Amino acid sequence: MNSSTAYSNHEKLRDFWNAKAEAGKWAGTRDLVAKEIEIEAIAKYVKEGMRVLDVGCGNGVTAIELARRFPIRITGTDISQEKVLESQKMAEGVEICGEIDFAPLDILHVEKVEETFDMIYTERVIITLLEWETQRRAISNIFKFLKPGGIFVMCENSHEGWEEINRYREMLQIASYSPPSDNRYLRDTDIRSVQTGGIELEAIDYYSSTYYLLSRVVNAYLSKVENKEPTYDAEINQIAKKIPSIGNMGQGRIWVWKKLNQKIADYKK
Repeated sequence: MNSSTAYSNHEKLRDFWNAKAEAGKWAGTRDLVAKEIEIEAIAKYVKEGMRVLDVGCGNGVTAIELARRFPIRITGTDISQEKVLESQKMAEGVEICGEIDFAPLDILHVEKVEETFDMIYTERVIITLLEWETQRRAISNIFKFLKPGGIFVMCENSHEGWEEINRYREMLQIASYSPPSDNRYLRDTDIRSVQTGGIELEAIDYYSSTYYLLSRVVNAYLSKVENKEPTYDAEINQIAKKIPSIGNMGQGRIWVWKKLNQKIADYKK
């Protein structure tokens, strides 16, 4: 893997994630139910024997879990060397079915593609880049690592999905909530503008709709009625992860890109 520091917010991103390297399971999000749902959504696209790349692996939780479940070869990469080291530590002693390794990678400056992959995924990585043109460049560089017939499972947050949840909150007179200031959620117009030869947007997976409706609207309303702060581990949130996703209101979405003519149905379990 090759990396470089040749873009404006590299140092800020690197320093931010280096500082969070010791946060363990909390490093990526404090909503661990949402994280569980996210992992399950990504796992649907994994097939035995795949060569898999995790771009922006953070503390390696998802990569380790996939290697624990499936006989695959997976490489977790991150801009932060500290996160790479933390991932390696977290993988120690874990019994896995496949092979796993971790390496530093700055996806915004790819000098040379040394290996291609059957499946690549991101998990709330593209949204940490604060301008669409930078996000687009990251997506384009990820495409370079796909094998013919390979898929990019882009698990990111949607601006429109977030707006829809806030509309429901407004109906119940609950204050709206905002994305973190260091995130830029993806817009539908952004995705429609991605045009790369040989790459197609195969599907959009609205995997989080039920969870965000129940956790960010119903849970928030019930907490307001009871005059308390909503919590991520509330019982209704736990129930939500057991219910199939319905509709398209959740901010968490997966955009599935394919290279050449392989159909996404061939990859789903």
